Amino acid sequence: FMNLSQWIQESTFFNVLTSIRFFKHYLVAKMFRLWRSNVRYKLYCMQRNKLVRRLFFAKQSFCSTLVEIGGICEEMRSINLLNIDPAQTYRIGDFLEAQQE
Repeated sequence: FMNLSQWIQESTFFNVLTSIRFFKHYLVAKMFRLWRSNVRYKLYCMQRNKLVRRLFFAKQSFCSTLVEIGGICEEMRSINLLNIDPAQTYRIGDFLEAQQE
């Protein structure tokens, strides 16, 4: 048990604390933050699922083919179709001769 004077003092402290705006609205704000984070997570999950359903590159059946096509494209980038020396200025006839070599 506690004596009356201690109880009155703690009651006064409690009343002062609960009159401060932060402590007065603490539970409401805490529940609002929890609700808000749950709503944001649910929207995130919905967007993620929509992306998985619609994204062509995320389909497992296409992955190996896409990697193979990427390799072929990389090989094609390394092939020189024209023989050009960047240090030389070509006339049309010289350019055609250089390409036929």
